[in-house]
Amino acid sequence: RDPVDPWADGLIEDCYEPYRLGIAAGTLGRGGDPATAVRLLQRAVEITPDDVSAIFQLGTLLIQQGDHAGALQH
Repeated sequence: RDPVDPWADGLIEDCYEPYRLGIAAGTLGRGGDPATAVRLLQRAVEITPDDVSAIFQLGTLLIQQGDHAGALQH
């Protein structure tokens, strides 16, 4: 794994590649920032609405947060 780089992590807010957004969201979700993880995954789904992996990851994260209604939408 690459070392932590706050500068590169800050650039994820401007990323439009669904795969990178999913990876960053997974790291943030496990690292204690699920709100940002959800936001990144929502953007990944907006960019590629047929990307099953982003939809699944978003739904799973929402279930873990107790947002079952939000998870059912995805």
